[in-house]
Amino acid sequence: MKTSEQIDAIASALAKAQAEIKNPTKDSINPHFKSRYVDLASGLEAVRATLSKNGIAVIQSTTVENLFITLETRLAHSSGQWISCTYPVIQFPANQQEIGSAITYARRYSLFGLVGIAGDDDDDGNEASKRDTRPPVKQERPQPSKEDSEAAFKALAETLMLADSIEQIDGWLAHNMKTIETLHDDHKTLLRKSIKDIRGELTKTKAAA
Repeated sequence: MKTSEQIDAIASALAKAQAEIKNPTKDSINPHFKSRYVDLASGLEAVRATLSKNGIAVIQSTTVENLFITLETRLAHSSGQWISCTYPVIQFPANQQEIGSAITYARRYSLFGLVGIAGDDDDDGNEASKRDTRPPVKQERPQPSKEDSEAAFKALAETLMLADSIEQIDGWLAHNMKTIETLHDDHKTLLRKSIKDIRGELTKTKAAA
């Protein structure tokens, strides 16, 4: 968890809000575990009005770095003070449905954790104890030829150079991630460096504007 330099105002406001917020009704069912949970919409409805009344806004945003999507959830107070946490969402390659589902899950857990409400049935650790703790078997992916990897790398680099915003880079990553995963490691490294450099230049340009 990260915070602003001072948190006395937001801590006081959050304490008042938590005294009013009640756990919302668990209105959804997880078909895999037959357990009840609060969906994101119900959770937001349960906390937004009370947080807002106490001068607290909820801000949730995602970033993509090193082929991994991360969610930041921030409670921002009208005083300028804030409290935030980050949650690892999903690693590419992943399709849009998987990404959307993972982001929704992360938004729900992060928000509930920061505000201090329960969103799931308490099974006293039973599901965790049933999990298979054996290390996963690594699936080896067939490597393309050096020539094919080189050609794919050049094509990707050319389209990457057309991006003129951070949002376009994120969209480019989501669209090309499966192809990126087929590259040889040295080409992946070069591409990651290019992405980092372009992000840096775009950030500087935006800050100077």
